[in-house]
Amino acid sequence: MSQILELDRPHLIELLESITEPFAVLDDELRIVFLNRAAADLIGRAPEELLGKRADLPETRDSPIHDAYRRVLETREPVTIEYPVPASDRWYEASIYPLKSGLSVLSRDVTGRRRARELADRVTSHAALRADVSAALADARDMRRTLQRCCEAAVAHLGVAFARVWTADEAGKLLLLDASAGLYTHLDGAHAQVPVGKFKIGLIAEEKRPHLTNDVQHDPRVGNPEWATREGMVAFAGYPLLVDGRMIGVFAMFARAPLAEDTLSVLGSVADAIAQGIVRRRTELELERRVQELARSNADLEQFAYVASHDLQEPLRMVSSYVQLLARRYKGKLDSDADDFIGFAVEGASRMQRLINDLLAYSRVGTRPGEHQDVDLERVFATACGNLEQAIADQRAEITHDPLPSIAGNETQLVQLLQNLLSNAIKFHGDLPPRVHVSAERGSAGWTISVRDNGIGISSEYFERIFVIFQRLHPREIYDGTGIGLAISKRIVERHGGRIWVESTPGAGATISFTLAEARRRFR
Repeated sequence: MSQILELDRPHLIELLESITEPFAVLDDELRIVFLNRAAADLIGRAPEELLGKRADLPETRDSPIHDAYRRVLETREPVTIEYPVPASDRWYEASIYPLKSGLSVLSRDVTGRRRARELADRVTSHAALRADVSAALADARDMRRTLQRCCEAAVAHLGVAFARVWTADEAGKLLLLDASAGLYTHLDGAHAQVPVGKFKIGLIAEEKRPHLTNDVQHDPRVGNPEWATREGMVAFAGYPLLVDGRMIGVFAMFARAPLAEDTLSVLGSVADAIAQGIVRRRTELELERRVQELARSNADLEQFAYVASHDLQEPLRMVSSYVQLLARRYKGKLDSDADDFIGFAVEGASRMQRLINDLLAYSRVGTRPGEHQDVDLERVFATACGNLEQAIADQRAEITHDPLPSIAGNETQLVQLLQNLLSNAIKFHGDLPPRVHVSAERGSAGWTISVRDNGIGISSEYFERIFVIFQRLHPREIYDGTGIGLAISKRIVERHGGRIWVESTPGAGATISFTLAEARRRFR
């Protein structure tokens, strides 16, 4: 080999110079014995400047290739290594072979291969990051722990130095540090509370724009460049957490290596997911709070029902008993005015008793839904008609029905529903005896049950009003009632997930229809 390297053999030098890839020969002291033009260009000097110099030049002193040189000299085994050339932003693969005295180095540009591999690695890391963040957000019972898992995922899959999430307070004026992973994990200290509009984190929140840089040490928004230099920080990425234009926090991180464009794009989508997760959890908590308030309200309503059924009815029964006693004992013994007054009192007490009972029934529909089971409407119809037997006989009413289905519901409430509708149809009749027909029509979402009568009908302007509690369309002297029956009916239907409506023309009867879910299918 030493003969080959004799410089008086121009044709061999010409042969080595003709190699288009960087080639060099070093002696045992790592001095450059020979290098071609491509190798000199790679270092960035003329060949004559480099001959006889040690290979650990200032331009290459930090390159990992020097450790490979020493390993080859020590082991006398060839080594292949990839190394970067920062000046040209390229990657090379060096094949280093031992010689009898020294070593030879042949390099080739592998930037394309290296970048393809890095891209594949980033794609894998991005997918893992998205998966871990999605898993964390899917289990958001403890929002602080969820945000911590998101930060940990960024550190684990992107190799960033540390990642943090701040969330805005209710006033939107202060950012509170809720999660921190990587180099720093504490949640106290100078960064625990950041005013919106102050420092780089607060400015990201105020401007509602990301702040991204791969040159941290020269970024004017980095308040402590000495710290960045000491810790080797190169990149910063900060994203406002926005939902429908509303700022709810900031997701930010520092890295010791540049962050690629595709990584920054993925981080943007992760920030969006985190923002949506925070809002979703806050919405869930608000819903839970309202459900608890509703439960307390229902408990208060139950208490009211108890008071109405006991504390109000007891004195009412006493008053009713005494005025009825007065009516029986003194009717005809006083003047006619006294008889009228006592009659008014008896009727008033009776009407108050009916009103309290109806009000109790209305309140209990909302607070005691009961378990929904398969209910046979034929049985419900028969029970309702049985309860109305006296009214049907008194009015000579004719009640007919088509075959009725089984539906999913609460049987007690459905009896009350159908009884209310049949009672109204019997009550609001014209000169002819009441004729009432109950029909059922199956639809895609369940059944529509209709109660049609030949009564006085209803004007369209009252179609909504009749279902409002205490709303009456006729004087009590003409048609008795409390104005609660149809309100109870509407509430029962809605508790069963259906809707109720009326179709009518004054003087031509009315049809009240409501929807119910079909009975659950049974599989053997």
